[in-house]
Amino acid sequence: PAYRNVTVVFSALESTGPAAAAALSPLTEHDSVSVRRLLVDVIERSGSSEAIPTLAALCLDGDSDVQRSALDAMAGLDSAEAAAQLMALANQVPRMWVVRSLATMTHPEAVGSLRALAPEATTLRGVLLEDNRQPLPRALVQLVEERYFGDESGWGWQAISARAKTDAEGTFALTVIGGDDLAQAHLKVTTLPHQAGVDSETFLAELPLAKGRFHYVEARIDRFFGRLVAQVEQVDG
Repeated sequence: PAYRNVTVVFSALESTGPAAAAALSPLTEHDSVSVRRLLVDVIERSGSSEAIPTLAALCLDGDSDVQRSALDAMAGLDSAEAAAQLMALANQVPRMWVVRSLATMTHPEAVGSLRALAPEATTLRGVLLEDNRQPLPRALVQLVEERYFGDESGWGWQAISARAKTDAEGTFALTVIGGDDLAQAHLKVTTLPHQAGVDSETFLAELPLAKGRFHYVEARIDRFFGRLVAQVEQVDG
């Protein structure tokens, strides 16, 4: 009966899983902006097959905050279907909003779509290999660059891309929007523990990129020297 209960009710519905999307989809036209904004979060986490069409409706909401939240939620699904839906929205919402949402995705289809929508983007697809050249799945991969954060903090690493997780074949895809000097970019790899008592490992390797181009990367963990060896090839241009 009171708006202060809306969040509690939404949380309860979220716990129902995929059924929440079907039950809540009529609220895309609710008069309250707050309700529609909360709906975005619930639908994103519902795991429902109805999540994409429901979020697509919210991407066209009259409130810009709801719109942008829905675009980000669509990107958070990180699937080929979500990438296709974002591309379909490119002529209905501000183009740069779609570009920024696609840039947070790491699904290969999203990276390919972004190349078509924003040729100025810097993209790459790659494979991560173990010492024996076998693919390394479930590792975290990200592009970073070293920056000066002032006299107190000094130099440190800052992410310039989303963080991807390698698939069963060790493949990954990443995007950089903007960037000043990508010739100084580095590839950061973090392995996830595969069993109890095993620590994660982090490796860095220089990975010079050509701004606005598409690249193929082969990265291999060299455990004997405790390093990451990365080779990059500019595919286009």
